[in-house]
Amino acid sequence: MEISFYLVNIRNIHLPDPNYSPEIVVFGLISNDEAYKFVIVERTLTLEQENRIRYLGNRDQIETIINNAIVFVYDEVDTAYFTFYQREPNAAYFYNDYFQRGIYLDLEHKLTITPGKTYQLKVEIPGEKIITGSTKMPIIPMIKMPLQNSRIQKNLFSQTEVNWQDHQETAAYQILVIVEAMEGENNYRYNTLHDYLINSPPTTLREIDPYFLFNFNHVNRAVTIKIMALDRNYFDYKRSHSGFSTLSGNYINTVKNGIGIFGSITIDSVDVILY
Repeated sequence: MEISFYLVNIRNIHLPDPNYSPEIVVFGLISNDEAYKFVIVERTLTLEQENRIRYLGNRDQIETIINNAIVFVYDEVDTAYFTFYQREPNAAYFYNDYFQRGIYLDLEHKLTITPGKTYQLKVEIPGEKIITGSTKMPIIPMIKMPLQNSRIQKNLFSQTEVNWQDHQETAAYQILVIVEAMEGENNYRYNTLHDYLINSPPTTLREIDPYFLFNFNHVNRAVTIKIMALDRNYFDYKRSHSGFSTLSGNYINTVKNGIGIFGSITIDSVDVILY
C-alpha cells in the first residue's frame, strides 16, 4: 500500500469571513433599445446562504433583490426615475429572468438617449450608502450591408458580409442574429450567435450556429441581424466573462460605493429573408 503525504501552506488559503456583511450589487444598462434599458439592484450572498443554495438547492427561498431603492439616470438636462417592476419573465428583454425577481425600468420612458452623451446613474437605498456610475453612450452603428429585406440563400448566409459605420470611441461591437420562430414551432426568437465580439467592421457570419439555419425546412425565414456598439464599461464586463478575461482580470467594477457595472449600448438592425 502506497501512502502519499502533501504539505499545504495554510497561510495562502483564503478562509471565508464569518462576519462578512453582504454588499450591494448594481447591474445597469441604457440603450436606444428598450430591451436593454434597466437597472438591477441586489445584495451578495452570505456564506450560509450560498451553502443553502449549493447543498439544498432552495435558491427561490433566498431573496437578494433590493426593492426599495431610489434609482435614476440623468444627464446635464434631464432626469429619469426608474421604477421597481415585477412580472412574469419576458423573453423579448435582456436579463428577462429578473422580471420575476424584480428589476428597475424606465416605465415612463423619460430617458432620452443621445449617442455621444454622458449619463450618470445614482442608486439611493434608505439608510445605506449611495452608489453612482457613469457611461458615455456609443454612436449608433448604422448598418450598410446587407440591405433591409435582402434575400439570401441559406447555404451562403454564413459567408454574408456585414458592414456598418465604425466609430473610433466604440470599445467593441457585438453581433446578434435572431431567427424568428415559424408557425408550428415554439413561440421564440433564437439568437444564433452568442458573445460574438469584434473590434471593427466588416465581418462575416462565419461563427453562426448552423443548427437553427439548416435544421428547418421552411422557406422565406425571417432573420434579424443586429449590431450592438458597446461602451468601455460593458465591453470590460463582457470580456471578463469570456476568453478575454486574462486581459482584463475576472473582477470588473465600474460603480462607486458598491459592486457592479453601469454601461451603455446602441443598436442598429436589418431584416433579411433566407431562402
